[in-house]
Amino acid sequence: MWGGGQEHRSFHRPGQQGLQALAQWSKPALVAFSDQDPIFPYPKSGDLFAELIPGATAQVKIEGAAHFLQEDRPAEIVAAIDAAFS
Repeated sequence: MWGGGQEHRSFHRPGQQGLQALAQWSKPALVAFSDQDPIFPYPKSGDLFAELIPGATAQVKIEGAAHFLQEDRPAEIVAAIDAAFS
């Protein structure tokens, strides 16, 4: 996604403002990715976001969804949110 190692922290790619905002996020965050997402490969993508966002939980795997988790597995997303923030 960003290369490897710690390169993602330099924010020299498109979307850098969004990444900078995530790196400064001070509220709790849930990072959830699908094991079948064709755009963001699991677990690498979620691990990067979980590392980037200070208040993030460990990545949650949503099995059997594609790219739009909330449409493909809404009950699993709700359960993950409940488990993380209840």
